[in-house]
Amino acid sequence: MRLTMESLPLIAAAVPAGGYDVLKVDLDSYDCFVIWELLNRFGHRPSSIILEVNLAFPPPFEFAMEHDPAWDSPHNLELPGHMAHGCSLSYAARMLTKRLEAPSYVLFQVSKTDALFLSEEVAARLLGSSVAPDEFECYQSNLIEAHGVVPTRLRRWFFGQDVRSTLAEMRNLVREELGEILGDEAGVRARFQLTVGGRADEELGAGGEDQAPMDFKSTAATMAPVCEDGRLYVGYVDAMEGFAWHGT
Repeated sequence: MRLTMESLPLIAAAVPAGGYDVLKVDLDSYDCFVIWELLNRFGHRPSSIILEVNLAFPPPFEFAMEHDPAWDSPHNLELPGHMAHGCSLSYAARMLTKRLEAPSYVLFQVSKTDALFLSEEVAARLLGSSVAPDEFECYQSNLIEAHGVVPTRLRRWFFGQDVRSTLAEMRNLVREELGEILGDEAGVRARFQLTVGGRADEELGAGGEDQAPMDFKSTAATMAPVCEDGRLYVGYVDAMEGFAWHGT
């Protein structure tokens, strides 16, 4: 059965709430919307959640597509060409750790496009603590498979201080891509969320600057393509020891 908003109640009812260990979601559409419905509306609490996150939106940007019927019909999403799909690491982390009523989840690790979240109970038993690792460090130490954005722009978004301008740039690109993916009518209609820490633009600092904690790594860090198993990713040179750099 294909997972859509219409089939979700049937799928949710087929498994006892919380009676399973792993929930894996990879829809390339409204992924976080589905997870939120399963956890918040239907009360599911799996031991762990594996979610494909959209790494084109680096921390602290919180991006998520909301449900629209056009995603459940044939559409023109082409990966790795488009960035308008799914949800970002920061959105998923805040949703599962801060918005969700207890028992909630903590980020365990990010591997390429997959983020692994553990229930607080499981994290405490396995790791001795339910404190989540820093999502900025998880992002920066990962092989980044970011769709629809070139490394120079991604680096500027990650390290830039003019958050308000970056949000505007991201929104324009997403809206333009939604027209290409879903068609003109649905592309204008389809809703998405894009904030920093859940805050609206007017709540950010003067001049569009935001004091996000990005001092753990020099902004001079270099991004370059890295090859693994015949596939190309983007990585930070000083964090990717042991990988073959493309073109070297």
